[in-house]
Amino acid sequence: MISKNTFNTFVKPPKLILEPVEQFTGIFNAQLKHAPSFKDAYPDFRVFAQDCILVTHAGYEYDLPLLRHECARTGADMITNLCLDTKALFTYFYPDVRDIISTDVLIRYYSIDDQDLRRA
Repeated sequence: MISKNTFNTFVKPPKLILEPVEQFTGIFNAQLKHAPSFKDAYPDFRVFAQDCILVTHAGYEYDLPLLRHECARTGADMITNLCLDTKALFTYFYPDVRDIISTDVLIRYYSIDDQDLRRA
């Protein structure tokens, strides 16, 4: 079943984001000023993601290690959801592609029309 429910929140980091990282990600310290802490936001995410398969891009490299670190740092239980990583899957199925497998590479490779997609 396709759901239109979404979970979207910033999380206030334990230290300020460096300016080059702000420019690269488009996420600025000013946006995080009133954001909840990880410890406050994570329980809501766990409820939202319960019984879901999580789909990430480079999640095995970035998202999941960061999540494990934050769970360990705050004493929270790590999620046990199945996680599919589009970068890892693409690399497995197309080992001859030598590009850095970004989301943009996948969009071009599969000729996906992303004009109507909101990408942050």
